[in-house]
Amino acid sequence: MEKAYLSMVTPGTLEVHAGMNFLATGIKDKLKDKAVKTVWDLLSDVFSLREGDLIYFWVYEQGEEEDFLGTWKVEGEPYFDTVAKCCGSSSHCVPGNYPFRVQLNPQGLWKDPLPGDYVYSQPQHIGFLWPIIGKKSLNRGKSLTSLPPYGDSILNGIYSTFQKVSSTWNTRGYNTQACQNNYAPGNNAVKLDKTWFYGLFQNNNTGSASSLRGQSISSINISQLPVMSSKDPNLFVVEKALEAWFSMFIDKPEMDHFWNQLSQRIGINFNKNNILWFSNYHPLTITGKNVDFIVLFKKNNHCHLVLVELKREHLTRSIFEQASQEVETYERIARNLFTPLLLKNCNDLEFHTVIVGGYPKDGRKNGSKQEIKNHPRYKNHVVFGYNIGPSGNPPVSFDLV
Repeated sequence: MEKAYLSMVTPGTLEVHAGMNFLATGIKDKLKDKAVKTVWDLLSDVFSLREGDLIYFWVYEQGEEEDFLGTWKVEGEPYFDTVAKCCGSSSHCVPGNYPFRVQLNPQGLWKDPLPGDYVYSQPQHIGFLWPIIGKKSLNRGKSLTSLPPYGDSILNGIYSTFQKVSSTWNTRGYNTQACQNNYAPGNNAVKLDKTWFYGLFQNNNTGSASSLRGQSISSINISQLPVMSSKDPNLFVVEKALEAWFSMFIDKPEMDHFWNQLSQRIGINFNKNNILWFSNYHPLTITGKNVDFIVLFKKNNHCHLVLVELKREHLTRSIFEQASQEVETYERIARNLFTPLLLKNCNDLEFHTVIVGGYPKDGRKNGSKQEIKNHPRYKNHVVFGYNIGPSGNPPVSFDLV
């Protein structure tokens, strides 16, 4: 099953994205105090994309009506490309500060845009709508918003019902054929692939969350992006970098050992080939609760949903306790949200909760593995510690605590 995403654009930039067949994410203003976190947040989103995933453009502008337009497919891996792409005028440009870009392939585009008001008036699809409503109500629209499993079928179904009544709605028109040149990365574009990610570790790129403060995102050297903490190179520089590792490698050989250990602990074979869907920082409610990572397995029509809570720091008793409380809350919400949606397509559904943090340091106060294992909540979750070895293959490993 292809995953489905909404890519937020303005009416002006839609014509560039749709005409040149690519999506771009970035940030308009200069990077602030949590600059490195912001960059890794954007990377985590684009790293979650896989070739063949579906993209629907979410046309949004403050104070204006909004629309949805589909469908495109992801084609290839992301690039860091700071060359502005324009179509006709300066008001129709994707500027260089939206440098994380992915090529797309149009797939039977909708005849009419789908009005947001019509989409939001479908209460029977509340589980599907939750991520969209949550982003909208909190004014936290991300450039990429992951839809729940089978989200493409639901959105296409809503569009089919809309076509029957579209003559009674006033819809805006968009010129998606204004640009006829397909996007191609510039000469200095950097391919954001496994080689690039490994290179950050091999070059010992260390720093802090504020290392890039004050810079525009288009001016940074993406190959010198901090990935490890300068205070403790055994830790990621920010939690979002750990999330980005999951996004890029969750279904790749780099995570085989992780899934094998989880399989042994739970007694269920979690094979990456049976991953049906996954999402990073997935919204569960309109109150801003997001699970760091979520993975859906399906085999022989039996489904398993794995909820992952990530912590950058070395795990201690107190950090474990906080993480366990958070992931238990997410599980309660996820049961209400996903069970009705998934039981339409699965015979049964099991939930599993996982906590991942820096491997515990023995000898520090409240920090030993044994203190975590003695915690009354320990038996409710599977706990992993990560280790970073810059010259390792892979440079990040995970072991049970």
